[in-house]
Amino acid sequence: MFRVGIKYCGGCRAGYERVKEVAQAKRALDPSGRYAFEHAEPGMAYDFLLVATGCGTACPDLSQYTYGRAVMISAAGGGAAAAQEIMKGAAR
Repeated sequence: MFRVGIKYCGGCRAGYERVKEVAQAKRALDPSGRYAFEHAEPGMAYDFLLVATGCGTACPDLSQYTYGRAVMISAAGGGAAAAQEIMKGAAR
């Protein structure tokens, strides 16, 4: 099972519904039963860190997290692309 930590930016300039896009990514990945999702916590280790940034600046500081690969969502429609990227990474 792959652990996926979810990190949201502060939302100061969110130009799309970040929660909706993360939910879309989770729906695309969840049927396989290969992924466990949780809000990212410092000190925890994740296979993937799903980062929902509100804009292209992508300002969240990820240095306090331990992860194999960060996958960014930075615009509407990004949830499906993020799910595809995670699936590709999991296949390696």
